[in-house]
Amino acid sequence: MELRLTVSAPGELPTEHVVEDRAMVLGRDASCDIPIPSQYVSRRHCQIEPSDDGFEVVDLGGRNPVLVNGEPLNGRAPLRPGDTITIADVTINAEGEMPSTGTVVFMPGAPAPAPARRAPTAPGGGGAGIQGLWRSQNLAPGATVTIMFTDLERSTSMVTNLGEREAYRVTSIHNSILREQFEVYRGHEAKRMGDGFLVLFASARDALGAAIGAQRNLLKTAGEPYGPIRVRIGMHIGEVLWDENDIFGASVNFAARVMSEAQAGEILISALLREVVATSGDFVFGEERIVPLKGFKGLHKLTALEWAT
Repeated sequence: MELRLTVSAPGELPTEHVVEDRAMVLGRDASCDIPIPSQYVSRRHCQIEPSDDGFEVVDLGGRNPVLVNGEPLNGRAPLRPGDTITIADVTINAEGEMPSTGTVVFMPGAPAPAPARRAPTAPGGGGAGIQGLWRSQNLAPGATVTIMFTDLERSTSMVTNLGEREAYRVTSIHNSILREQFEVYRGHEAKRMGDGFLVLFASARDALGAAIGAQRNLLKTAGEPYGPIRVRIGMHIGEVLWDENDIFGASVNFAARVMSEAQAGEILISALLREVVATSGDFVFGEERIVPLKGFKGLHKLTALEWAT
């Protein structure tokens, strides 16, 4: 049985995921097979497992109940095309083909699923995602891109400190400001990572421009009761690997580690990325810092990009 999940969360574009023949975890944590961008979803909330006649959804003890077609999940239950999983404000529609008929089945009475942003696909693979980036920038497969990771400060405590409604409002403002800059500077939003983004840019200068624009516009929220919204940004340049469902590779991992070293409100870039953009004279850099990065041998030079002036 072929099965696809369309995840719809308030304030987010729907994302589509192909269910593989293995256990796949759904949750808020970025390491999950299917990340769900909602404060009301636990880091590891439930998972989809293969069964003798298709797939099952299994409760992993998330703080909010899992509903399958409106009924509370009691441990595990079959999951078939046409079923709907609900976790708090998140709706997950299962679509696909049953082996016996090959017909796409939707749950009776359910609204038609919203157009989904498909996962990245390789150039020439017939889909959107990575292929769209390569086509729009006239790049050949395997070309070098600038990789940006972002992360919203104090996102895990936001609901406790502000309340659910205000936390959702802040997150929506954060998403809108960042996505506006991604669009202006031709960034490709490859993945939503919990409370941040993984974005690819064909141009290194565009990537830095988007980061600076995001921080300057986020600073304008300083006058709000919750403000300012503070985001850490980390960037690196290199090749990415991909399959039809994900983006990965050493350069992606390195960019994520650079972001983890950044402070709230800071843009931190790798030494290689600085070398690429420094000759333009368009950017101002702070002092270098030399740090170890988890998973990478030795010490590495990172530099803060000055954006306030």
